[in-house]
Amino acid sequence: MYKHKLTLEKIKNELINFGLTKSQAKVFIYLGKYGSKTASEIAKALQLPRTETYHLVNSLQNMGLVEAELSHPTKYSAMDMKEAVSTLVKQEQDRIDVLANKEESLSEMWKEIPFFAVETDESKTEKMQLLHGNGPITNKIKEMIDSSSEDFKIYGSVSDLLRMYHSDVFDWIECSPTALKIVVS
Repeated sequence: MYKHKLTLEKIKNELINFGLTKSQAKVFIYLGKYGSKTASEIAKALQLPRTETYHLVNSLQNMGLVEAELSHPTKYSAMDMKEAVSTLVKQEQDRIDVLANKEESLSEMWKEIPFFAVETDESKTEKMQLLHGNGPITNKIKEMIDSSSEDFKIYGSVSDLLRMYHSDVFDWIECSPTALKIVVS
C-alpha cells in the first residue's frame, strides 16, 4: 500500500509539472482510478468544497482531460493516462509554437519604439545577471559559448561540472572554435 501511495504522489507531482494544479491532479487521478463519478462524489471522496469541485472538473474538461456524461447528475470520467499526457504535451507544443511565431514580430515592434535613454557613466557600468533553474542557465551558457571567440572559462564546483557534464555544455564547447579552461573551487 505504501508503495502505491508513493507512486501516486510521483504521478501527482508529474501532472503538476505538466501544468495541472495540485487539486486538478488529485481529481484527475481519482477519476482515473475510481471511474466515472459525480461532482458531489468527487467532492466527498477528496474532501473538497463542492463548488470548487465543479470548477476543477470544468477546467479539466477544458484541458481535454476529463469528459462529462450526459446524465443527471452529470458524471465525469478521466481520459486514459497516456492519452492525457499526450494531450498535455501537444497543448504545450502548440503554446511554444505560438510563442515562437510571435518572436520575430515582437522584436520588430520593439525596434519601432524609439530609444529614450541617455548614455551616462551609470549606463557604462558592468552588470551581472542572476539566473535560476537549469533551463535559463543552460541557455545562457549556450549563448556565451556561441558568442565566444578565443577561450571559454568555467569557474565552479565539482557539482557544477557534473551538472554540465549531464547537459550538452561540453559538446557545445567541443564544437566551437574556443579553447576551454576550467577552474574548480
